[in-house]
Formats: sequence, C-alpha cells, structure tokens
Amino acid sequence: MSTPGHWGEDGQDDGNILVLRSANFLKAGGLNYETAALRKFDAKKLVQKRLEPGDLLLERSGGSPAQPVGRVNRFDAQGDFSASNFLQILRVRDKVDDWFAYYLLDSFYAQGGTEHLQKATTGIRNLDFATYLATTIFLPPLDEQRRIAEVLRSADEAIRTAELAASGAKSARMALLADLLHRADWEPERALPSGWHTPLLDMMAKRGSGHTPSKQFSSYWNGDVKWISLQDTKRLDRVYVTDTAATITPEGLANSSAVLHPANTVVVSRDATVGRSAIMMSDMAVSQHFISYTCGPALSPLYLYYWLQRMKSVFERIGAGSTIKTIGLPFFKGLKIAIPDRAEQDWTAELLWQADSQVFAAEEAIDRLRLVKAAVSDDLLSGHIRVPA
Repeated sequence: MSTPGHWGEDGQDDGNILVLRSANFLKAGGLNYETAALRKFDAKKLVQKRLEPGDLLLERSGGSPAQPVGRVNRFDAQGDFSASNFLQILRVRDKVDDWFAYYLLDSFYAQGGTEHLQKATTGIRNLDFATYLATTIFLPPLDEQRRIAEVLRSADEAIRTAELAASGAKSARMALLADLLHRADWEPERALPSGWHTPLLDMMAKRGSGHTPSKQFSSYWNGDVKWISLQDTKRLDRVYVTDTAATITPEGLANSSAVLHPANTVVVSRDATVGRSAIMMSDMAVSQHFISYTCGPALSPLYLYYWLQRMKSVFERIGAGSTIKTIGLPFFKGLKIAIPDRAEQDWTAELLWQADSQVFAAEEAIDRLRLVKAAVSDDLLSGHIRVPA
C-alpha cells in the first residue's frame, strides 16, 4: 500500500492525531516522535492515514543542495500518528519484510540513488515517485529478507552502543573542563583555588593575527605555507591542526600582512564560528578571522587550548553581528586568563588530553562501524552475498 501523507487542520484546541514531518527525521536515523505536530483529521482521513508499526515514511518533497530528497524512515511507535503531505506512507506486502524494505530503501538513498530523481521547483525538491517505484531491486525469499535485516539491525545496535560510549566520553570531558578550569572574570561567583591568578592573556602569550593574500596573484597561492582560514572550521576543536584547506607561498606571505607563526601556537576563531580553537602542529599562517597566541614559558599551549575551549560559550555569547558573528580586538586586549603554576597546568592539560583521546577513539570506532555496515549492506542488499538458513 502506498498513500500520500496528509496535513489536516490546526489541532491546537481539538487535535486528534500527531503528524510526522521531514523535520522529525533524525540525522543518525530514526524519528523524533516528541516534536510531532498535533493536527485534526476528519473521520475518513483518520482511518486512511493512520500509521501502523512497520510503515515506511518516504520524503517526497524537501531536501536541499547538500541533502537530496528521498530520505526514508521506519515508523515503530504506538499511538495515533500520521505523516505530512510532504511524505509518502509505504506499507509492505505480505511477502516483504518491513525491516528489509527499510534497509533497502535507506541504502538506495545513501548511495545517491535519488539524486537523479529530483525535480526542483521554487527551492523545493520533489521526488519523481513513479520512476522511484519503477527501480529494479533485489528481493530474496521472505525468510532470507528477515535474516539480512537481522544482520543489519545487529550492526545498527553496535553503532548505537558506540554512540552511547562517545556521548558518555563527551559528557565526562565537559565535566572535567568545568571542574578543572576557571573562566576568570566571566565566573566571578566561583573563587579561584589557592595559588591561581588572573593576568591578562597578553602578558602570558604573544597575541597575533593574520591576513589573506591578494587573490589576484596566482603566485601567492598553492605553496608550501599552511594557512588556517574559515575553510578549516571542521579541523578545529580537535586539539591539534595538522593540515589546512588552502596554502600560500612565501611570496604571498611576504606581500601581505600574514605572519608565519611557530608550531605550538594556539589559534582561536574570532569570526563566524567564533570560539573554535586548535594548536598548530607546524609553522602556519592564519587569515584575519583568527587570533593567534604564541605562549611564553609560563603558559602551556595545551592548557591554553583547553581554557579557550572552556570559554567557548562566552565567545559565542559576546559575538556581535547580524550576518557574521565577530569578536572585536578590544575584547582580546582585555582578556584575562585564570592559571595555576606551570606544573599544575601541565597536569590539568594531560587529564583533559586523556579525556579527549577517549572521545576521539569512540568517534573513530563509530566511523569504522558505519563503514563496515555500509559495505555489508551493499553486499547483502544487492545479492552479492547470500544469507542461507
């Protein structure tokens, strides 16, 4: 059975059904039932459009340039739910396992199967549903479908277990940051431990910035000098930055206000994604969107990195600008840091580094499991590998 979803009428006062939309599709898979919209259906639509456990929800309209239309999810809740008119409700036939059908359609989407089935109108992407339904698929006997689905559910369970481990590691890291580091003037209600002090950060590290060489001269670009820019957002907040999206040449460095900062310099973004930070693994330059700190002997670069991480909420709060958030230079000139002696800095930074290492290990485990699942899915759902009884 296949039927389009229905939006119904405003149900604020007398709603009788919860309607799921594309917005209820979770990035990691599954549905967020808590934010379903309360709507009102007439008696006929209630019967026609009510979801049953095992129904599949196919996104027929929506998507974006970075996210093709055609995502799919499996409904597995109890209660009165339906789907919006931007979704298609699919109910499998007797000789088709709903879990197998879900994994098949989800794999088709993940491999880009819907990209050529999109029709864009006024910013909304619509799925060519007739062509979608005409796609040839591998359909083994029902008992084998169930065995395949069980294998893939086991893979999903392993991924969820790894995600819980990663979430726990991240929570432990955040708790350590809050417990071990003080945010100086931004946390006056919390007394400094004995032996700590709050000097200007400029007294403990040499502050610098950067520049963007002219794009009019090709000889300034694609050289050997690593250059941190807003393109490197995803490389930050991972403790160390080892590579950059763009590089410049010594000529570009010499003919601009850019500066080559030494390894172990700490950088923090002051524009757009304010507060993201990292430590340079090698000599690098930065764009004007970053502040750099080259630490003196009394300040550990790793401690400074974690202190800046602790300050992220402050940076985000004070960032000004309607289009691009920016933190002005006067803020950094007056910024104070709360620090203990160097030995305690090193001890604190080491504890936090160990916590981060656990987070990174958990995230890498998730990535590996997802790669394994993708490979197994491709083999099982295409029939390249059969699953005998």
